[in-house]
Amino acid sequence: MLAVGRGGPEGRHILIRNSWGPGWGDNGHAWLPPDYLVKQLAEAATVMSKGNN
Repeated sequence: MLAVGRGGPEGRHILIRNSWGPGWGDNGHAWLPPDYLVKQLAEAATVMSKGNN
């Protein structure tokens, strides 16, 4: 996933582009709320941290 913009619904969402191609979401893109992204990043950091110990 790559953040490529901001705005969207209520002006507070992040536009992401997924590596799954244009058949996913809206031509390979989706608007996600910041609280969802923060949660996902925290979980990814936890998994990476545990895997490196």
